[in-house]
Amino acid sequence: MLAPRGTPNSVVSRFQKDVAQLLQAKDVQARLGGENGEAVGSTSEYFRDYLRAEIEKYSRLVKEIGLKPD
Repeated sequence: MLAPRGTPNSVVSRFQKDVAQLLQAKDVQARLGGENGEAVGSTSEYFRDYLRAEIEKYSRLVKEIGLKPD
């Protein structure tokens, strides 16, 4: 999940904690598992780093194969 830039850290931390707790619920895990999803309750820092790495990886791929928007 994402929050707007400038959202206070206290709000982000509380939201992250609450969502991580919800993701541990058996019914949520069952629902996600039934849709081939996976519940990952991580920190906002981990998610930020993950997104940056994914953007970098796919940016390189797009440039490498010369993909252009239509």
